[in-house]
Amino acid sequence: MQPESRYKLPYDKEERQSEIINNIAEVFDIDRQNTQCKIVTGIYKDDKTGHQFPYAVEIAIAPRKDLGVENAGNVTFIGSVNDTPAIDGGERYFQSDLCVYKWTDRRGEHCKSTAKEVLAEFGFNTYWGTSRRRVPSVVLINVKTPVPDWLGAHHKTLP
Repeated sequence: MQPESRYKLPYDKEERQSEIINNIAEVFDIDRQNTQCKIVTGIYKDDKTGHQFPYAVEIAIAPRKDLGVENAGNVTFIGSVNDTPAIDGGERYFQSDLCVYKWTDRRGEHCKSTAKEVLAEFGFNTYWGTSRRRVPSVVLINVKTPVPDWLGAHHKTLP
């Protein structure tokens, strides 16, 4: 059986983006006007193992209205896979011992091991000089995939 050529979203993107924003607003006092939400789809291909599967990533960033400038740069991270959050808020889903987040910009090449390190690079940190530019925010990341296991991850596969 051939792998799926793309992730089939079981919902309307715009409706789901509104739902994500509403879900965040149920828990946090956010600035809905400046909240950003995006859903992207793609195919993961591992040339070494031959594994291939479709995925969707739902991501939102919502500025908080309940925290003032003394909390500039503060970020509340919510991460989940297939709508299932981890006990730690989902941070471990998006971290590795390897340099998994790589990009190049005008300041050169960057390599980070966690999603929170990426956010810190863009001002969501406790360093006074850069954090003053970022309002306290909630960041939500949800990866959706039809893959039933972690493709050989230690103690994370199904029988």
